[in-house]
Amino acid sequence: MLGPDFITDEIKVETSDHAVLNLRISYNNEFIVDKDDEESVRKVFSVPDFIGYTCSIIGSRIREYVAQCTFDQFHRNSNAIIEEAVFHRDDEGQINSKLLLEANNMIVSNVDVHSIEPADPNVLASLVKSVQMGKPSNMKQSEWALIALLFLFHLSVLCSHRNLNQVH
Repeated sequence: MLGPDFITDEIKVETSDHAVLNLRISYNNEFIVDKDDEESVRKVFSVPDFIGYTCSIIGSRIREYVAQCTFDQFHRNSNAIIEEAVFHRDDEGQINSKLLLEANNMIVSNVDVHSIEPADPNVLASLVKSVQMGKPSNMKQSEWALIALLFLFHLSVLCSHRNLNQVH
């Protein structure tokens, strides 16, 4: 095995309705090398910062896909959206199981989403406080958390639009 077998990255994304979120994601990876083929060996070392290169490519793919989703769509389907962004779909509409980075023969084979949080620390603090304040007794904690997050998100978007309007 060459190099580490996983990479962890933090990515800032923005949804189509302007929710800015921080993602913490890990990828499993390996280099495909034919030790008897000099060109194959050379290719592995052709990218000086293979971790930065990988994070840049995958981060760009994720930002592109998330930018096409509303916050609600992303919140409800974040793992599937991120997986599709990284691996894309094949001709039959199935999500590919691997991503080959041809520049250095690296294969990314798994994506693990560790966390998704609002980028604004004030929104995050308000969310935590809202969830801790309680919920109706007949509502699941996850439903209550989603409602609180959606409320705080829409409040933060409203405030940012007001701030933008004041600047202009």
